[in-house]
Amino acid sequence: KEVFITSPEITFRADAGEPPSKESSGAIYNTLPPKKNAIKPAGEWNQVEITVKDNHLKAVLNGEVIHDVDLGTVDGLIHKQEEGGIALQHKSFKHKAQFRNVRIKSL
Repeated sequence: KEVFITSPEITFRADAGEPPSKESSGAIYNTLPPKKNAIKPAGEWNQVEITVKDNHLKAVLNGEVIHDVDLGTVDGLIHKQEEGGIALQHKSFKHKAQFRNVRIKSL
């Protein structure tokens, strides 16, 4: 399985109602499951806020904290603590993805 090399990748899928896992919505891909799967059903808009400052990552999905973690304490994330990029990625040919109101703020 591929893992984004330079920074954590947070996954979003059409898997509302399924238990959290390392590959479910909100997971730090193939590394750390979310505290809960807070994704809305397919066709509904989701809101996510991701804050990374120093080694700390906090992610809130639809008002639920799904990650609040020191990246330097998790195997598979220790090497992903330096400066990196921000990307939005869509991998499915069967389903479309849409993004709106994307904001990036330097801390």
